[in-house]
Amino acid sequence: MGLDMVELVMAVEERFGISIRAEDAEKVTTVRRLIGLVTERVGAGPSLTTCKTQVAFYRARRVLCDVLELPRARIRPEVRLDALVARGDMERAWPLITEHLGVGRLDAYQLCRPSWMVVGERCGATALLGIWPFLGTAGLLLVIVGLSLGYLFHLITRYRTELPPAARSMRAFAEALALDSGTQTGSMRAFAEALPLDSGTQTAWTPESVRLTIRHLVEETLGILPNSYSDDADFARDLGAD
Repeated sequence: MGLDMVELVMAVEERFGISIRAEDAEKVTTVRRLIGLVTERVGAGPSLTTCKTQVAFYRARRVLCDVLELPRARIRPEVRLDALVARGDMERAWPLITEHLGVGRLDAYQLCRPSWMVVGERCGATALLGIWPFLGTAGLLLVIVGLSLGYLFHLITRYRTELPPAARSMRAFAEALALDSGTQTGSMRAFAEALPLDSGTQTAWTPESVRLTIRHLVEETLGILPNSYSDDADFARDLGAD
């Protein structure tokens, strides 16, 4: 058994709290066989319905950790996202985060203009509309120019530095992602395959949770992209494990 497989087996043992004998590990040639071995060892019960919000939270946390280089302990459901992303880094980091999560093109996840800018624009428009009747033709021209400039200002994306309402907190972000999971990935199962479960949080293993966790460990240990391989993939031939 090569070094890659030794590392993977050790990661599986640590994650599931089990011991895998060397002779059993030698027989694990595919992802499916490893899933079957672990499922048998942990006594996984009937499959349960996966909580979409929980799946979305862990998926989002994984992306945030990668993009922002943050420890997982800092990212909790109650934390505000603007406390994690530095304001000066928002325009760089946020598009990367939403792209990795598959929601980069959805309007609900686009950065917003600062609230003071929106209020100022509305107050200015209201003031112009209020005074133009007293200024005649020149006032009307002023209103048209003012509204045109305001609309142009509205389109300037470099002033979009605030998170959208759907991402003000990790809890709200996860709930929004869960609702949009079908739009992002085509199915909740595909969305969940990148789910990294945390040590100590799993209380009852199900066949599906074992499968998802094994796939995450395979991806993390061997450097495999999520959804780029099947459960029948051979570790040596298909995934390049030594």
